[in-house]
Amino acid sequence: MYDERTADLIRSAPDLPGLDRDRLPEQLSQAFAEIVSARIALRDTETPAGDISETIAFARKLAATNEVLVTTSPERENRRAASFVAASAHQLVHQAEALLGLDSRTTTFTADAISSDVSAMLLFLIAGSSADATEVARALRSPAEDRLQHELVLNLGWLARGLIGTILNQERRPVTELVAGEGVDGTRAANALYHRLLEGVRALAAVLGGIPDADRDRPAAIFRGVAYSTTCGHLFHAHVASHSMTCGHTREVICEAVSS
Repeated sequence: MYDERTADLIRSAPDLPGLDRDRLPEQLSQAFAEIVSARIALRDTETPAGDISETIAFARKLAATNEVLVTTSPERENRRAASFVAASAHQLVHQAEALLGLDSRTTTFTADAISSDVSAMLLFLIAGSSADATEVARALRSPAEDRLQHELVLNLGWLARGLIGTILNQERRPVTELVAGEGVDGTRAANALYHRLLEGVRALAAVLGGIPDADRDRPAAIFRGVAYSTTCGHLFHAHVASHSMTCGHTREVICEAVSS
C-alpha cells in the first residue's frame, strides 16, 4: 500500500512500548485491507467479514498516542512521522466505524471531540501530506442542520484543498445566527470557540489569498487564544508555525493544523 518513501516515514514514528516500527507500514496496510475485505463482504452478503474490533482498537490507540506527541512536543524531530501515523490511524478508525455504522453520517464537532475524519485531514496537513489531506477533505460530510458546523466543515475542507478564493467569497453570517445552545452542558461555550476557529480559518485564508489589508498576525493570535481557553489550539497553531507563516480526537487537532 505504501511506497518506500512513505514506509520509511512511518518507520521513523516515535518509538512506543509494544510497537514494532519496522512492521508498522505492513500492519497499517493489513488493517486497511481488512476494512476493504469487510466492506466487500458486507456488500455481497450483508454481513461484515470477520471481527475487526481488534483492528479498531489498535488504530485508536495508535492515533491517540501519536496525536498527543504531536500536540505536546512541537519541536520533536519525528513530529512529521507522528502526524502521518496518527492521521492514517484516524482515517482507519473512520472507515471502520463507518463500515459498522458506529459513526455519524456527517462530520461533527462536540464540546470535547471532533470526527475522526477531520482529525485525519488536519494531521495529514501537519505531516505535509497535502494529497492525503485533500482526499479526506473531499469526503467530509457537512451537517446542513447545524449552520456553524456546516460552515466550519466546509471552510476546513476548502482550506485543505487550497480553495482559498472559495473561502474569501463566501457570505459571512452574523455570530448570533451561528452560536447557539444552552450553557449548562457547555454547548454554547463550545460553539463560541468553534466560531472563533472559523474566524481563524477565514483570517488565515485572507493572508494566504494576499488580501492587502489582512492582518498577518491575526490567525495565529486567534488560535493561540482558543488554545489558552481550551487547550485545543496546539494543532492549529503548530500548522502555521511549521510553514513559517504569519498567517478524537480533541479540538487540539483543529487548532494546531490550521495554525501550522
